[in-house]
Formats: sequence, structure tokens, C-alpha cells
Amino acid sequence: MKKIAYFLLGMISLWLAGCTSAPQVVHFPEIRQQVRLFKVVKLNSQQQIMSENILSIQMMPDKWRWVEVNALGAPLARVQLNAQGWHNDGFIMPNPQAVQLFSAVATALQPQQMIFLFKRIEKMPQSTKFFPKTGAWWQTQKIANGWKIQLADSSQWQITELEE
Repeated sequence: MKKIAYFLLGMISLWLAGCTSAPQVVHFPEIRQQVRLFKVVKLNSQQQIMSENILSIQMMPDKWRWVEVNALGAPLARVQLNAQGWHNDGFIMPNPQAVQLFSAVATALQPQQMIFLFKRIEKMPQSTKFFPKTGAWWQTQKIANGWKIQLADSSQWQITELEE
């Protein structure tokens, strides 16, 4: 019984840590309503494909709805971003890594208007590294029709916008 209690306590702690590690919104952009689709490719350290998913971003004036699904259409992450920050959307388990990846994508989508509050930003010749006031860092590199993104957990991603 104690093992179950410790397990549940650990799971709750992880869930709470995931909720508090999202970057703080400083400016939520006003964008006309639109839907954008992206291919999300997770890469290993040798730049080989580990997984491919689809990300849909439904942009509305007061919120952006983010839904990532696998090849079978099963949701992996479903969250909303608004002026108050990130919020779960539905009954999917919180996915802190997805929120960090989506934060990097949101920053890349709005390079002229910083959505999140940053301690510092390091511009390098090929990429930019972002250090949010809250949460972990990420690094983005512009590529044809998308970005390569590395998160603080060393995961590497390639995000490519899909044409209609």
C-alpha cells in the first residue's frame, strides 16, 4: 500500500512540475483566425528519424489550440495557449516536453513579437538560443519551410509546415 501511495505522490509531483515549468506569456499576439499544420519529426543524436507526428495549431483571436497526433490519429498532446499561459485542453495527460516544444514553435512563428518573457536570448550565426524567465531553454534554427529545435532535455526536433 505504501508503494502505491509513494507512486501516486511521485506522479502528482511530476504533474505539478510539468504545469509550473511552462514559460510565462508576456504578449499574446492578435492574429486572424487560421489553422496551420506541421509535420513534427523527433530525431536521435545521429539525426535519424525516431517518430513522425502531425501538429495542428488553430489560431483564434483569444487563444491558440495545439493538437499533436501520431500516425494513427491518437492525440499525444492537446493544450491551449492564451494570454494567461498554457492550459490543458481535454483529458489528455499533461505533456511538459510537448509544451516546451510548442513554446519554441510559437516563438519561431512570431519572431518580431516575443510571446514569452526571456531572461536572455543568444543569437548565434546559424541558430538562436532562448532562456525563458520560467522553464527550460530551447534552441531554434531556421530551415526550409520550418525549424530544427533542440530542447533542454537534449531532444531534437524538425518542424516543417505542411502545404494545404
